Amino acid sequence: MTWILITGASRGIGRASALRLAAAGARVIATGRDVEALGALEREARARGGALTTLRLDVDDARSVEAAAAAVHERTAGYGLDVLVNNAGFGEMTPIVRCGAGRERRMFETNLVGAARCVRAFLPAMRARGRGRIVNVASLLGRMVMPLQGVYAAAKHALEAMNDALRLEVERFGVEVLLLEPGAVDTPFNDVAFRALDALAADPDYGAAVRRMQRIEAMYRRSAAPPEALAEALERLCLGPSPSARTTAPGFAHAQLEAMRASPRGLREGVLRAALALGPEEDRPPAAPSRRALVTGAAGGIGKEACFALARAGWRVVATDMSPEGLAALGARAKEQRLAIETRVMDVTDERSIASVADGLALDVLVNNAGYAEVAPIELATDAAWHDQLAVNVHGMSSVTRAFAPAMMARRRGHVINVSSVVGRVTFPFLGVYGASKHAVEALTDGLRLELGGFGVRVSAIQPAFIRTGFAARAKASLARYDVSSGPYERAFTQMDRILDRLDKLGGEPPDVARAIVRAARSASPRARQQTPWSAWLAVRTVPWLPVSVVDAGMARFMGMRRE
Repeated sequence: MTWILITGASRGIGRASALRLAAAGARVIATGRDVEALGALEREARARGGALTTLRLDVDDARSVEAAAAAVHERTAGYGLDVLVNNAGFGEMTPIVRCGAGRERRMFETNLVGAARCVRAFLPAMRARGRGRIVNVASLLGRMVMPLQGVYAAAKHALEAMNDALRLEVERFGVEVLLLEPGAVDTPFNDVAFRALDALAADPDYGAAVRRMQRIEAMYRRSAAPPEALAEALERLCLGPSPSARTTAPGFAHAQLEAMRASPRGLREGVLRAALALGPEEDRPPAAPSRRALVTGAAGGIGKEACFALARAGWRVVATDMSPEGLAALGARAKEQRLAIETRVMDVTDERSIASVADGLALDVLVNNAGYAEVAPIELATDAAWHDQLAVNVHGMSSVTRAFAPAMMARRRGHVINVSSVVGRVTFPFLGVYGASKHAVEALTDGLRLELGGFGVRVSAIQPAFIRTGFAARAKASLARYDVSSGPYERAFTQMDRILDRLDKLGGEPPDVARAIVRAARSASPRARQQTPWSAWLAVRTVPWLPVSVVDAGMARFMGMRRE
């Protein structure tokens, strides 16, 4: 008998999968927040002769997850789970610049942080036994982005990164980590997603796109697969002898994904804009000499160099950071060099701080650079680590963009440059929290480009490798959150200095990134993404196309990781 726990099992894919797995003979623990719906599920399973029990579990609530873990320990007589299925999730359709910070955080909390909580709760028993499976239910939007769905896509991109890092970290303990990417499925999920558009039907900028999407809803539902089709795929992942690390279902979804990956970006995005009446991307020359640029995270290495490079290239720069001391040093150096750089204290995690800077300030270029890297195994990363990382790297970037983009849209001119990372495309073990945040940045960048291009606003990303700005020192400082002197990850962390040195050798210098930012800001038709240095260019163009097994083997060798 196999113990399987499924989150979000009260409806949709989770419900269909619970019934199917119970009928196959597994001991299923179906969980969710709706106790009444869980009761109905248990009665239906009993009528079918399946061994299914239910348990209330709210993945957004750390105490609820802890209580569920204790209940599972008791119910299984200390054995734990054979399979954890992280299925709970929801999405709301909305333009990124119309999505409030609270809505964005809620989507990440359920789709990403909730899954990480469940991993922390149930992985230790699997690891101790040397056997188990974790199945993360992502989405086709974990690898592609559609207009009006950028925030949800960002959360699922982040989940894919967490999944890949976790797979690399626990394979040596005998624990398998598998990913299911559903395409269009006819479930109550769609009711929540589409109903979120109702409030925007009369929006002056996005009303036409919203109404077009609402008309597409009926066609979408007709073409969507029933949840039972995904339950069949999930059964193979839970009970099959050698399942694939990544499964896209149904078959049409796989074909859709491959067609997207093979099509030129400009053509693909043009078709999507036309389909939703968002208008073509306007081709406008760079701004006049009076142009103004704002840089976040300006007191650090990349941000500081970007400020000076933009000022030397003719921009009037507003350098922002939460460190008054760092800004004072930057301002003094700018004054010595007679560069047009003014400094403003701004905390990207504080909406009021952002609003005070944005009030009356029109920008030609916004450089979203503020960020840092959290280093930890997924199993050990705390809620605080996840929340802090997302608050700066993801929600901070979104909040700053929402503050300045509307004025750019009204003027039909502007450029948003997001400083991402090669880790936004390539996942490394022990960098899963950071990688999840940068995968989200990549998705938000694509979503913003789709939604702002018709208003004359360009959006692009800079993807540095591990730039030598004290990355290694800050990475070690973030490890101080955890006791890694003993336990399952001790051996890996004894060689962290060597690993960080290897990553450092792949990187470049802050001026490399600053030059890439200036090139993007100057260009009349900037590339969607620019990499620097050569190692980032090579990684981004090769690793995502290689088989998972090849990437995992190469990463394990590079990071010095071996099976226990």
